Amino acid sequence: MTPAAPTSQQVVADSDFSLAGTVSGSYIATHADDGVTQALTEIESGGRPNRRYSYLEHRWTFSLPPSIGATIHANAWSDAADSSEGFEFSYSLNGGAYVSMFSLAGGSQDSTFSYLLPSGASGTLSIRVIDTDQTQGARVRDTIYVDHLYVEASFEEVTPPAAPGTPSLVSSVPGAIEIAWTDNSEEETGYKVERALVGGQYGVIANLGANSTTFRDDTVLSETQYRYRVRAVNAGGYSDYSGELVVTSETIVSPAIVLQANGYKTKGWQNVDLTWSGASGSVYIVRNGQTIATELNSSTYSDTKISKGGAVYDYQVCLMPSGACSNVITVAF
Repeated sequence: MTPAAPTSQQVVADSDFSLAGTVSGSYIATHADDGVTQALTEIESGGRPNRRYSYLEHRWTFSLPPSIGATIHANAWSDAADSSEGFEFSYSLNGGAYVSMFSLAGGSQDSTFSYLLPSGASGTLSIRVIDTDQTQGARVRDTIYVDHLYVEASFEEVTPPAAPGTPSLVSSVPGAIEIAWTDNSEEETGYKVERALVGGQYGVIANLGANSTTFRDDTVLSETQYRYRVRAVNAGGYSDYSGELVVTSETIVSPAIVLQANGYKTKGWQNVDLTWSGASGSVYIVRNGQTIATELNSSTYSDTKISKGGAVYDYQVCLMPSGACSNVITVAF
């Protein structure tokens, strides 16, 4: 009697290489969920000490067979205590451009992530992890641990999972909102959590593993109304969306951080010198709502060679990890 053909295959890495960083353990350690990890640690750049930064880039290669659907799974976490530092995972098929999948910052041995590849994906798959903070002065060399990294390739049609229950609010504290939902499917391989400002477009903020039922959003602003929704995924595709949860974040009490700015041009280039008082420890520099740098035990920062021509910039200095910020200073060129 001929054995039944397998309905799926778990594909593991067949090689890896490091472009930047130090490696402890072989890629073979990522083949099984057994507590044996491959550890990747950032290295420090050269140059003057006050301009140095830590960075990392590592890649794994997989031979992906033709399949109906394929999902990347990762059990990984980092020891990064600084909320501004994360590690981004992305994939490339057959030498193409890398596509971002998910990011992690901190976490634990239970942290899992998943990502559904495009239909019909096959051939040489490369998975890359890079650090997300290469600003001058960010010199802490964090480590990422990878226990299980694999691709689940399905060879038969799979029914998409049932939609999860409408999220509910677990807790809301200054700078963070935690939500929970009901797992209504036994066939999902992961969950996507999406967030939007009221009146704005939804965007994915987390790709979680199977059986996930909670998510803590540590990137919320002060006194801001957010919408959340969740959907499940497997090799057959996505479920319907859950219902929507609307939450207004708690007030982040700003300390007495006083910021001053001086804008000027050099050979046509825009430059802004920032000075502040009332903040100690680690801070991050925000320009037009985006973090551009982190500083440790400093009260000055120079944002140099921004652009040429005319522009308007809003600056803030914010404490880590609370996110409490200074006043907004506007510089117009």
